[in-house]
Amino acid sequence: MAEIESGVMNYQALTKPHPDIESFKGQIRILTIKQNEGCNKINCQLKIINVNIKLTILYTTIL
Repeated sequence: MAEIESGVMNYQALTKPHPDIESFKGQIRILTIKQNEGCNKINCQLKIINVNIKLTILYTTIL
């Protein structure tokens, strides 16, 4: 879930230029408040067995 949230923040906050760090922090604060007020559920499609299979495939190809 954290990866999804950071991806959304990255897309929404970093697509526009900010003149200074304070305006960037303000934008992140606003987006965080909006996300928290929405209380949207995340529909995770991954099951534990699928994650284990994907990790096994990933790590065997890396090693």
